[in-house]
Amino acid sequence: MVCNKQSTGNHYGVRTCTGCKLFFMRSMREKVTYLDCPFNKKCYSVDSSKYKCRECRLNKCIEVGMRIDYKSITGWEIWKELENPTAKPISLIRVLTNIDSEITKLRFSTYNPIFYTTLEDTIKRPSLLYLASQFKPMPGWPLKKSDCIDSRKKLTLKRCSIEHQNHDVNTYHDSINYEECINKDWSVFDAIMSIEYAKTFPFFEKLENEDKIILIRETNVIVAFLVTQFVSYSGKKDVIQTPDGFFHDDKLTKSDLEVLFAAVIPDGMPYVSMNFFSLEPYFRNNFTYDEYLLMKAIAFCYPVDQLSPYGKQIIQQERQKYGNILLSYCLTTTSNPSRFLTILEHVSLLIRAQRAFKNFRVYMRIKAASKASTSRILFEDQIFS
Repeated sequence: MVCNKQSTGNHYGVRTCTGCKLFFMRSMREKVTYLDCPFNKKCYSVDSSKYKCRECRLNKCIEVGMRIDYKSITGWEIWKELENPTAKPISLIRVLTNIDSEITKLRFSTYNPIFYTTLEDTIKRPSLLYLASQFKPMPGWPLKKSDCIDSRKKLTLKRCSIEHQNHDVNTYHDSINYEECINKDWSVFDAIMSIEYAKTFPFFEKLENEDKIILIRETNVIVAFLVTQFVSYSGKKDVIQTPDGFFHDDKLTKSDLEVLFAAVIPDGMPYVSMNFFSLEPYFRNNFTYDEYLLMKAIAFCYPVDQLSPYGKQIIQQERQKYGNILLSYCLTTTSNPSRFLTILEHVSLLIRAQRAFKNFRVYMRIKAASKASTSRILFEDQIFS
């Protein structure tokens, strides 16, 4: 991201080489003031083979998103403690709480991607979590359900119009106003947040690119379901409700389906029962916030068959580690090992729900005429396939 050398990991919120990591750390912590650029501050706009001055190098680090306080966002130092076999559950919960807090800020904020890149680009780009505090809360939330539906339909039409006219989508995104983006495309937005969640785990950096894509495809719906359902449950809602005010139960109406899938639903299509949207298991089992955090980590560590042997080994080790921490937590807080089994059973339920959702999405693509923008369709095909 800075010097085009081989990346060694996510450093201060950006994938960089070790040299750039150390340079940025030293420059920021020692508050170094470098001499003015002898090349009129154009070191990174000319031939890359030429010398780059330190002033321009530091400016480039900041430009691509490196932040000296990034570690405090994800608790990166605390992650190291978890490599110790004797690490206590509270250490992991503290890290996961920090991460969940930043994702929650983004979900309720004015951050609203209107157009989408590829899945691979989304995985490779710098983490969005360091931006969470830079966005203001979305004004006017929650809205009435009817207002949510009307606003989303207008935004979909506007987005399609921009794409079909071949306008510069970046220029449009910069100038978009709150009236046009007061809603979010939650099926895709929460999938993106699932990717950002994945990028906070140190083991994710160890995976090959293909394994990262496979893992995201197989877990993003699971994580998104868990987030949406638990937030609604913890808010004492009896149905699923997104932050903008849109809500639905497990009986989806024609209007609900059109909003969720950005499609034109035939008038004769009956209501559809989607049990994977039900909050009943949460109220029945009375899941706590700490259990939710650990459940989400275990759900993400899903060793699917398509992974390479190396990738599957890493994921299995991580799943075992978080499983052991969850068991220790359950024994400490409830002295009841059956609680551990109850939580694992809910993870299995989420996995089955993801399969049902993906199958239903294929059905919708066949039966309904899509009115979604090109970028949305392509991105959905990559993350939900």
